[in-house]
Amino acid sequence: MSRQPARPARSARQARSVTIKHDRFKCTLVDTNAFFDLPVVNTRKLWRYMFTHAWDNEGTIEQINEWLPVAAAETKSRLHATELNRKEKTVKREAAHKKSEIANAKVELDNAKAEFTTAKADYSKMQKLQIIYSELYQKHMRKGA
Repeated sequence: MSRQPARPARSARQARSVTIKHDRFKCTLVDTNAFFDLPVVNTRKLWRYMFTHAWDNEGTIEQINEWLPVAAAETKSRLHATELNRKEKTVKREAAHKKSEIANAKVELDNAKAEFTTAKADYSKMQKLQIIYSELYQKHMRKGA
């Protein structure tokens, strides 16, 4: 079973393509959530390109400024929801008495633990993305101000 990254939920406002231009380089991502699917190193490189030519990427910077806090909040709420689900399944497992109940509860608990682990990793990645974006924004956008 392959792991599908748990992307932040798509709202109509977020489902816009993003284009980053840097000299002759041009990268178009179909959706702002694609930043979440890329490795952190690649996202950092794209954002560095974007900020070094901020005048060509004003619209993209605005889109990311809108997307990042919303996606971070959605990722955090998903983490809390999976944590509650995991705790609920743990209680259910401990309350089970019959063999069939115990087996079913164990499978559900294992699935809940896997979901929680994935949500925790996604939340950690989102925090890293926020830090990287903030550092690059401070470095490049405040320099001209």
